[in-house]
Amino acid sequence: VGGKSLEEAVKAAEAVEREGVHAILDLLGELVRTEEEARAFQRGLLDLVWALAGNPCPNYISVNLNQHPVHLGQCVWLAPAP
Repeated sequence: VGGKSLEEAVKAAEAVEREGVHAILDLLGELVRTEEEARAFQRGLLDLVWALAGNPCPNYISVNLNQHPVHLGQCVWLAPAP
């Protein structure tokens, strides 16, 4: 775990990238069960993407499909964030 906050994780990824090692960032959270949890995860993932957008280092993000609420019968991830 590179950090407990977005800022800590990005700094840790930048540090290893300077050493020539590629970092993969993962927003932890397993088995999203409700639309509220899905929306919170969506906001966190979008924050991560935007935090890396201006970063000159290669940017890799891991997404676990268990974080996608397919059982809710709708594609919550792809809907606009409220």
